[in-house]
Amino acid sequence: MSKLINLFSDSDKLEGTKSYKTWHRLIESTLIYNELWQGICDGDVKPNKPTDAAALAKWEVKNAKALALIKSFVNDEMYVHIENATDAWSALKTFKDLFDTQPESKKVYLQLKLLQQKLTEDNFYTNNLLINSMEFSKNL
Repeated sequence: MSKLINLFSDSDKLEGTKSYKTWHRLIESTLIYNELWQGICDGDVKPNKPTDAAALAKWEVKNAKALALIKSFVNDEMYVHIENATDAWSALKTFKDLFDTQPESKKVYLQLKLLQQKLTEDNFYTNNLLINSMEFSKNL
């Protein structure tokens, strides 16, 4: 059995929003290097399990290894979010949903849109939505 290679040091464990981008880059690189990314963790949509028995058996081994790596490189506070995860893709998606902040371009777009609006009775509701979106993005 081949040994898994990891690119992490103890200080690289996921600790929340501040460390997410670095952690994600390292976990993705580690999974790719160990041939555990494609078909297991890649994509915006959860990959389908193979239907062929032999391919499914290989997929389950790769998924278990990927999930073990992911769980190994998070601190105790982060582990509780994925302790019951059954597949690597879902564990990564959980952290993405929790810690991947809005892109800066979305914040800039909302700011420009707000500046373009004229505060009138006709668009009062629209302005309030934009203001709330701006406040939300400031807190990220």
